[in-house]
Amino acid sequence: MIKKRDVAWKKYIQFKSTANFDQYKNIRNTVNSMVRANGAAYRKSILQGFKGNPKKFYGHMRNLRTVKDATTTLRRSDGTTTATDQETAEELKQQYQNVLS
Repeated sequence: MIKKRDVAWKKYIQFKSTANFDQYKNIRNTVNSMVRANGAAYRKSILQGFKGNPKKFYGHMRNLRTVKDATTTLRRSDGTTTATDQETAEELKQQYQNVLS
């Protein structure tokens, strides 16, 4: 269905007719509802399999988080990398001060 949607879009772009757009729109809406249904079924299967596979559930929940705990390391101008979050924050502060001053 996704391939059909893409073909319908290319056809609409090429000929720019309302009939082509209506056909594309119908296929697009079908694809969107199928994708949503597939996602809901996946989430339901994770919840139903929680007792047998809690690691999969917690992995899914961890991926849903928007705030990540770890701060990445930065490479300093001398080639070394920061080891702690405090050093990373100081390096960012120093860089912003150099740029903004």
